[in-house]
Amino acid sequence: MNGYYDIFEIKKPDHTVMVEDRSHDNYRPSSDLSEAVSQVENYINEIEASRDGILRRDGLDMLKPRGTVVIGADLDSDEREGLRVYNSFLNRIDVVTYSELARKGDRLVEAYQTKLD
Repeated sequence: MNGYYDIFEIKKPDHTVMVEDRSHDNYRPSSDLSEAVSQVENYINEIEASRDGILRRDGLDMLKPRGTVVIGADLDSDEREGLRVYNSFLNRIDVVTYSELARKGDRLVEAYQTKLD
């Protein structure tokens, strides 16, 4: 959409996103989420290492790709806050749940509908 290429790692909606860490009174990423983020980091690293070859072979300039992990569904307010904090420390990777993705899509449709009206 913006002329750049993105990487999407799509996991199941029933995967756990955040787990409570009672010893530190916060939420941390689940092993499902950690593995998915690690996978995207590896994809980004491999694409950047192969950027010149991809450009020559496919004509695609994979300059600084960003990653998005879609995982899990509804989160309670504490889990959402934990995910917000976790996302704030990630570099070039965003984590969204299916529920949040649907809400963003609804808002986008509403914005375009309002503009058309």
